This record gives sequence, C-alpha cells and structure tokens, in this order.
Amino acid sequence: MPMESQISDMKKLKMQSVRISWDEGMISLLGTMTDAELARRLGIPLHVVMYKRLSLGIPSFKNMKVREWKRNELGLLGKKSDEEVAKLLGMAKTTISNKRKSLGIEAFAFRSKLWRSWTQEEVEILGKDTDKEVARRLKIHEVSVALKRRQLGIASFCPRLPNRNPRPDAVDWSRKNLALLGKLPDERVAEIMGISRKSVLGKRKRLGIESFAVGTQFWHPWSEEEIARLGKTTDRELAEQMGIQPMCVTAKRRQLGIESFAKASGLKTSRVWTEREIALLGTKPDAEVARELGLGVGVVWKKRNQLGMPTDPSSMRSPVKWTPEVLTRLGKEPLQKIAEDIGVTREAVRQKCVTLGITARFGRK
Repeated sequence: MPMESQISDMKKLKMQSVRISWDEGMISLLGTMTDAELARRLGIPLHVVMYKRLSLGIPSFKNMKVREWKRNELGLLGKKSDEEVAKLLGMAKTTISNKRKSLGIEAFAFRSKLWRSWTQEEVEILGKDTDKEVARRLKIHEVSVALKRRQLGIASFCPRLPNRNPRPDAVDWSRKNLALLGKLPDERVAEIMGISRKSVLGKRKRLGIESFAVGTQFWHPWSEEEIARLGKTTDRELAEQMGIQPMCVTAKRRQLGIESFAKASGLKTSRVWTEREIALLGTKPDAEVARELGLGVGVVWKKRNQLGMPTDPSSMRSPVKWTPEVLTRLGKEPLQKIAEDIGVTREAVRQKCVTLGITARFGRK
C-alpha cells in the first residue's frame, strides 16, 4: 500500500478512534492475525486496531511473509536482540518481536553493564534517593537505575529545598518579622526567616528603614542635637568633639544633603602658607612642625611633598617601638595625644589599634 494512502487512512482512523488502554499482551497480538480477527477477539472496533498497528509501524498480517520457522531460527529468539535476529534472518524487527512474544519468549537484554536482574529489596529503594546514590550503593551504572525507575513509573528523588529567594509577596512579613528590620543585620534576619539577604534588604529599603550597622567604625546613633550640628563646623572638628570618626560625620551629612561647613561659609578649603611656615618644612620631623604650627601631621606632610622638599634626616629612624607603657594607653587616651607624645602620625596610632583589635578614641580629651 502506498505510504500516502497509509497516512491518509491513519488520519481518518484517528478521528474515529476511541480511547483504549493497550497492554503489552494486546500489542503483541498486532500483526499476528488479521485486524478484523483481532478486533473480534478483543471486542473493540476494527478501526481502533488498524490505527494502533499503523501507529506502531507493524505490518498487517496479510502483508507479512508466511513462512515456516525452522528450529535453528526459533532457537535464536531471546538469545540475541530482536535487531540482531532480524539482520541474521533478513526480516523486519517487528516480525521477530511478534513471533517471540507469541511464543512467550522474553526479550534478550543484551549483555551490558546497564542490564541486571532486580530483587524486590532493590526495587523498593528506587526513588528514595538520587539515582547516583542508589547506583553507588548497588555498585551499578547510574543509567541502569534511571531506566529501571522510569520503567516502573517511579518518580525521581527530589528533596524540597528551602526557598532562598522567594518572591517578595510570598514572604511571611508578620509584625514580628518586620520588627527585626534594622534591629539586626540583614544577614541575621535572613537566617532567622530562612530567606535570602536580598529579600530582607529590598523590604527594609521599601519601608525606609536604615540598616543595622552596629559594630562598624562608621556607625553612630545620631540624636537630633547632634544632627543639628552637622555643617556648622568642619566634619573633622565635629568628629573630634563627638569622639567618632570624621568619615562617620561626612557620611551622615551627605546622607541628609547638608552642605559642608567650608562650602556653606564660602571659605577656601586650601590653607595659605606663610614664608616662615614653609621655611620650617624639612628642617624638623613633620610631627614637630605640625605641633609648632598647630596643624595636623598629614597637612604638613602633604605640603612638604607638594613642594618636593625632602624629609628631615632625623626623622628617618627605625619603626616606632611600641613599649608596654605606650600600648597600655591605646584605647584609653585620644589618638592625637598619643601620636604627639611619641612623635608619630595619628593614623599610625589608629592602625596599631586596628591591628591589636582595640577600639580607638578620637577625641582630644
């Protein structure tokens, strides 16, 4: 029968077909007898049998070559795969399969690492763990486990993982959970709620809640009186008065959109150096010049480097020897006072505090 005619018949039969549950036994009978005989035996419409046979590519009983099976040919069934037997005998694979099934001979599973006989205990652990883990326990190939599990219709093992990044509207933002925002670090809130830090951060920002930054050197609980002083003096001077870092003052002022003291007052930010002051640069250590002029060591160092003046030879000494007496003063006295007493920059003292894990003091008293 021409291929176009078969396709046309299949389309017609599909439109007329009814839902039939085909088991392996029924399918094995297709092509072993006429469609009419099989339909009569199964008690179903003829066109249903025809459509099923054509959809599986099984030739009709009339088109199959009627032949006498020899004993040696029958002996091959089940001993080799249907494909191999079909090539040896010059037949279609479906012909071999139908004959083998009609005789009740099980298929040959071809000797490979993917095939094995399964015990009931082994079948019961399928789907209880990943295919890889089951294969490791049974010491077989992972694909063999997957094939057997799918053959039996067992779903794969898929543990339900916690949703680390849920949709914002899917998070349980109860009053208790909302109260945590800003009171604890975002990472800690995310850990308590079992969600991602990104979800916590987004919710806190939408509610306008400031982050929890306790434990960092740039955080400070600002009172209304302290906020009112922002921009009324330089950030460094206000920081020294409050005993906090200048960067903390600058960050808060910028956050509130307050202009700096110099900009608001129309003052020049650069210092005007006199000839006498410039003449001192390089003649003494920067720390001594700074004390004499009442300036910061960093200001003196910057001006000397801008003018290309070499440092005082007497200042080229070995690194500071941190005596036990000096170390006991760290954290108890202001950085500036300690720096002036031992002849180093305040930054050097601060770095020493950081190294030793000591909280530095920034005030003058």
